Formats: sequence, C-alpha cells, structure tokens
Amino acid sequence: MQNTLEEVKNWKNKVIKEEENAKYLKDGKNFIDEPEISRLLKTRRNIEPGEIRDIIRKSLAIQTGRTRSSSAGH
Repeated sequence: MQNTLEEVKNWKNKVIKEEENAKYLKDGKNFIDEPEISRLLKTRRNIEPGEIRDIIRKSLAIQTGRTRSSSAGH
C-alpha cells in the first residue's frame, strides 16, 4: 500500500517534533557538514577496501539497531 503525500506529511508532523531535534543542532544547523563531506569525497580517493567495509558495517548496524556486541557473531 502506498502512502499519499498528505499521509506522509501527517505522519511526519505527528512523529517528528522540531523542539526535540533542536538540542542536536549546532548553532541552529544540522550536524551534517555537507561541505566537509563533499571535500572529503573529492580528496580521499585512495581509501582501503577494509575502511569502506567498516563504514558500511557501521551504517548497517545503525540502520538495524544492532550494536557491536550484538552483531559480533555475524
């Protein structure tokens, strides 16, 4: 079942509370430094495959809610 745009907006307004997010902002801005990410993508061309695998593993652990200790067997 696909959600309509209006349903998604309603869900977002019910679930995401801006006042709760404000404490995580730095000077009112998102903590993701897009210019720094772009700079790193342009300058870091010789990354070891193991480093990339580590980044992917960490992002998957965050996405699935697994911690290092609970995913150690995988």
